[in-house]
Amino acid sequence: MTTRNTIFCFLLFSVLVNNSPAINADKLKVGITSSLNKIFQTKPYDFQGKFSKSAEIEMAQNEYESIQIVFFPEGNFKNIEINASSLSHENKVDAISSAHIKINPIGYVNLQSGSKSQARQGFHPDILLPNQGINLKANSPQPILITVYTPPDSKPGNYISNITIKNHTGLSLSIKLNVLVHPIRLSNQRRFKSLSLTRNHNYSALWPEDQGYKKLNRIQESVIFKKIAEIGFRNHLPPTGFLVNGLISYNLKDKREGKTLASYPTHDIHTGKFNAKRTDEYIDYMLSKNANSYFIGITSDIYKDKNTSKKREETLLKYLDDLIPHLKKRGVLDQSYLYNIDEPWGEAVEHAKKIYRLVKQRYGSDIHVMQNTNQNNNKILGEFKNYFQSIDINLGFYNITELEQYRKKYPGIFQDVWWNLNLWPRTRPNLFLEYPLIDARIIGPMSYRFNIQGFEYWELVYVGKIKNYRPVSANNFQLDWIVGNHSLDGLLLYPNKNHSFYSSMRFESFRDGMEDLELLHILQKLDPNNALLKINTITDINNYSENIEQYISFRKYLLAEIMRLR
Repeated sequence: MTTRNTIFCFLLFSVLVNNSPAINADKLKVGITSSLNKIFQTKPYDFQGKFSKSAEIEMAQNEYESIQIVFFPEGNFKNIEINASSLSHENKVDAISSAHIKINPIGYVNLQSGSKSQARQGFHPDILLPNQGINLKANSPQPILITVYTPPDSKPGNYISNITIKNHTGLSLSIKLNVLVHPIRLSNQRRFKSLSLTRNHNYSALWPEDQGYKKLNRIQESVIFKKIAEIGFRNHLPPTGFLVNGLISYNLKDKREGKTLASYPTHDIHTGKFNAKRTDEYIDYMLSKNANSYFIGITSDIYKDKNTSKKREETLLKYLDDLIPHLKKRGVLDQSYLYNIDEPWGEAVEHAKKIYRLVKQRYGSDIHVMQNTNQNNNKILGEFKNYFQSIDINLGFYNITELEQYRKKYPGIFQDVWWNLNLWPRTRPNLFLEYPLIDARIIGPMSYRFNIQGFEYWELVYVGKIKNYRPVSANNFQLDWIVGNHSLDGLLLYPNKNHSFYSSMRFESFRDGMEDLELLHILQKLDPNNALLKINTITDINNYSENIEQYISFRKYLLAEIMRLR
């Protein structure tokens, strides 16, 4: 048996390689590295880990954490099976079920962004495929993401699990997994607010009829939306933009015409009547997931066409008349937002103010208006300062909008500040496929560092700009989609052939950063002046350390400080 050096990496695990005399196991080397390390299948591989016999992971209770096992095959291997035993506590009594250890081989997406792009071309790792027999090709590294979840009632202490890797020809490797669970519990009710605007219907683009998929009915779409919601709640980006939101409001592109109507799920599609029973079902589901924010409506510019503005006004108010008293009765009105005109420019700015005056005059403090602005100037926040309860800015424009100066000048107004990411501006951090995974993870700590209260992302399953799109199959280790520069904006979940979804490395990294944010709040409660709360790895919005080991150290010290002070 060959002994290799012990490594210090973000989620430290151990690898115990048992070389059976009947198997040339030296042809399959195993490495351990952080979940933030993107491993490529062609040189340079960018592997930042080492080969090791033992290592550890430290976690809080009610938390997810991941590492990667990376296979470096010098020959071809077929039908490799990977399994994990339950995590056994050092007291020999308590355990964490193996159901809380998730094993995902990582699939790759083809990035072809042109000669002017500085991004690495070719296949980038991202898709979290199901754990079933995998084949390895000689000299082509294959990473596996191992994710551990510690339930809220996990007994603190040291745990051990054995991860076995074998195939029918007699290959046998054993990976010892050591997990230290601290008596630090992340609350189910999170402090930070986050949501996506993924819609609750119209998924025809995900499973195209011209590829042989049948047209989806409303019941099937509801099931699909629930699948999106389940992953979204787990990863702290649920689709609560449309969970209890039946307002359909839009303007036709480059035209003044538009529509506003009440529809599914809060209202009947055909009659427009309020459906209290179905609304309650969605509210109950939302409460079961400890949602802390949601949109009750997203209104477009109802004043764009003077000929229809009066009717659209009446429809908006009738919709809110139905919904607001019901939400108040259910005790969830305080978490609700009416999202005003998205990214208003020109006359739409005054129209957004007019909508604000309209609804506030009618509902007063019973309605909470969020105003998005993605304008890249230092005037727009002043324009809107008296026309919102919550403001939503683009993360990339944080400095340009001079938010900090407005907060100092109007502290009572800029108390609930959200930010968002999308295709423009193409600054960092962002969630594009070609960007480092530290970008996705840093959003959580960065939100704490700049005193942001919420994060809004426009979509989780957008496939509109993908060439050669088709749903992913379970063995798509090199997906034949072709995506360009600043790629997969609005896609953190991969639609698969079974009308479900595979998560992504980017989405899991985002979730881990949201949990790091919650740890920062725990430390703040214990010691508001603690030096770690300054997060020295973040200098400014677009200036932060990309060094994985530095982030590893930051998280390690964060857990240690909480333990010292509790």
